[in-house]
Amino acid sequence: MTSQQPIIVVFGATGYQGGSVVNRLLSTSRHQYHLRAVTRNPQSSAARKLAEKGVEVVYGDANKPESLSAAFDGAWGAFLVTNFWDPNQGLDPETDFVQGKNLVDAAVHSGTVKFVVWSSLHDIDKASGGTLSVPHYTNKYRVEEYIRAQPGLQAAFVYAGFYAQNWVNFPPFGVPTVKEDKVVLETAVRADVALPLIDIEEDFGKFVAPLFADPARFNGLDILAATEYLTVPQMVHIYERLSGTQVHLKRIDVSTVPVPELQATINLFNRYGYYVGELIEPSLALYPSEAFGSFESWLKRVGFKPHQS
Repeated sequence: MTSQQPIIVVFGATGYQGGSVVNRLLSTSRHQYHLRAVTRNPQSSAARKLAEKGVEVVYGDANKPESLSAAFDGAWGAFLVTNFWDPNQGLDPETDFVQGKNLVDAAVHSGTVKFVVWSSLHDIDKASGGTLSVPHYTNKYRVEEYIRAQPGLQAAFVYAGFYAQNWVNFPPFGVPTVKEDKVVLETAVRADVALPLIDIEEDFGKFVAPLFADPARFNGLDILAATEYLTVPQMVHIYERLSGTQVHLKRIDVSTVPVPELQATINLFNRYGYYVGELIEPSLALYPSEAFGSFESWLKRVGFKPHQS
């Protein structure tokens, strides 16, 4: 497909990260770019809603390299993301590298893509000195290294923080839950560990969309996409203040967390930190005029209610 506007391809467009990117580009740059959303199911309700907004929706599957050439046809830029937690992947530790390499190869082979934004994370093998394996982190970083090795391809790397939405979607991390007429939060995350929070739906696109407007400025940068550091007790306190509901906080052993990759991730938080000790202020300083939200604003926006046991 030809377009007079530069084409930006967005993977994960019906999910949290890609959806936020599409929405932000639509709200700030609708007339600057032609947006192409890639999904495995163009007939889904989420895909149809994107089409109604004027987004081109096409089929593509990162597990099927042959499906990707059309997605990148004539494109100038791309947002690339993989999803280790996709149930279809069965928690395969190689998911992020295999899918990510397929996406990068297709972008390079298009001959037209000049700038990509990759959703990355840290190399935990390196950060831990080989003492901790967290594949969905490290394999994203391996893709980052692969992108950096591509001659002539400009790229920026955005590291999504701990989703506020994990209070809805990831109970193993610890979420307020009603048990015997009390609200309880059981977590293996240490009380003194601060997590870098982001309202992924509202704010992730604010980190990504400006990158396409100035690739030369952002080329090669690692950007930590989080708006504040909070401990679990601080998150609980904010909820208690807003809701008037007392939450009973209970520390559990990480061995009771059901999925090995989640156990490893929590061990990462507890031993080295979500961002392995890096500060978010240098990244936030790249966006001096941006109004970011907070964990508190997310609680208010969604009207969070405790889970029912």
